[in-house]
This record gives sequence, C-alpha cells and structure tokens, in this order.
Amino acid sequence: MPIVLHRVDERLIHGQVVIGWGHQLRPDRYVVVDDELAASDWEQDLYRLGAGDADVVFADVESAVER
Repeated sequence: MPIVLHRVDERLIHGQVVIGWGHQLRPDRYVVVDDELAASDWEQDLYRLGAGDADVVFADVESAVER
C-alpha cells in the first residue's frame, strides 16, 4: 500500500486529520508513533474512537524506525 500522506503532529489523531484529510483521502490505516501511547491500551481505545472506519496502528519510536 502506498503512503499518500504523512504528518508530524504532536496532537496525533485530531479533527484536522480525521475530518480534513480523512474524508478526502479515505485512508485504510493511521499509524501513530508515540512511546507513551504505544504502552497504554485504554488511551489507544480513545484514539480509535476518533479514526472512523480506518485501522489504527500504534508503535513506539524504536519499533517504527525498524519498520
């Protein structure tokens, strides 16, 4: 799958990403790279609520660099 947009933003998944870009690009997946969020299941669940039908993958920085 090609990467059509990447964004570095400390707010992670938020309205501009989901509403602004998400409706136009209709992504299959969001990848969120954040050490603390990657370790917190309940926070991940909160972020998934805002992602619509797209899959959300969480990774810590080290894992993301390896991919």
